[in-house]
Amino acid sequence: MVKEIKSTFECKKSSLKFKEIPVCSYQKSIDDEIKEGVITRKEALELLEQMYMIRELENMLVEIKAGIYKALPDFNYVGPTHLSIGQEATAAGSISSIGIDDYITSSHRGHGDAMA
Repeated sequence: MVKEIKSTFECKKSSLKFKEIPVCSYQKSIDDEIKEGVITRKEALELLEQMYMIRELENMLVEIKAGIYKALPDFNYVGPTHLSIGQEATAAGSISSIGIDDYITSSHRGHGDAMA
């Protein structure tokens, strides 16, 4: 359900400062996360299933665009697809963390977000 967001922006000269941002520093495995209680095996498998479903949707869109999707043999799709193949974990993980009353937005590559 779309919600209205009332916001104002005051445009005045300012700056943002950041601390050092670590890169490629995460070294734990999914087994480590399960042992530490960060995620359960069931939750991990549900996320994996969502990622597979998102990938399957994206692959289906590739076939539809190419005109080779067997379920729609005479369908001719003309237009962009804006795929997000390789970004399935981002969609599944972020959507799994929101609540029913949270506001979200996505991008033109939002098939996975909508599916998750």
